[in-house]
Order: sequence, then structure tokens, then C-alpha cells
Amino acid sequence: MAERLYKCGYRHCLKPEEKIPLSECVAVGKKRYHKECAALHKQIEIIKRIYFDYIDNKADYVQVVGVINNLIFNQKYDADYVQFVMKYSAVYCHNIKSPYLLYTIIKNGIVEKKYSNDKLRRDVIDRFEYRCRQNPRG
Repeated sequence: MAERLYKCGYRHCLKPEEKIPLSECVAVGKKRYHKECAALHKQIEIIKRIYFDYIDNKADYVQVVGVINNLIFNQKYDADYVQFVMKYSAVYCHNIKSPYLLYTIIKNGIVEKKYSNDKLRRDVIDRFEYRCRQNPRG
């Protein structure tokens, strides 16, 4: 008997025409995802959590999600880079009152330089983790 095939439940599926066999899919709740789609979905959830917990917890959820999705899916920024920008913003940018400011921060040459240099990238991540330990949830 053939193995049952599922359609990926991720709205922004990376392989929309490809069906997933039960043995290869990842179940999240009642939905089934490709492994890559599930990993991307989880990373975007982490990015949203960083924004709301450490940058601005009063921002409109729909606007923040729209900006994040636009950066990753429309402007084709890597999710790792967007996550780094969120950590950088949480550490260095204290006056972000609008999620649309992320468009400017993500194109900033200083942020790109820190992301491309392993030592500087590690410094930002260490500072973010230190801030998380000192002040959990903002």
C-alpha cells in the first residue's frame, strides 16, 4: 500500500507543488510541513518573539508580522540575517517605535558589516544573550 501524501500547510511554502510523504513531514499542531518550511516557520516565530519581548511590546502585531514577512519573502533577506538584525536592534536601538524602521536598519552598512564579520556577529549575539539573562522578557 502506498504511503499517504500530504500538502504542506505553510502559507509561504518553499515547495508548493511537492506533496510530502508521512515519513518525511513535520507535524505542528494539525498541520503537516516540509522540514524546511517547519524550520523557517519556527525561525520566524523566534524573530517575532525577539521583537515583541525585547524591542517593542506595544507594536501592532499585524504590522510587525507584515514587515517580517515582507523582508523574508518579498525582499528575499535570509531569515538568519533578519534574526541577527532583531538581536542587533534589541541591543543597540532603544527608540524603535515603528516596525517600519526595520527596513532602514536592515539596509544599514554597519549592521551588514557586523553580520559578515564572525567576531563582530558573535559580539552582538553575546550582548543580546547577556541582556536576555539580565532582563528576561524585555
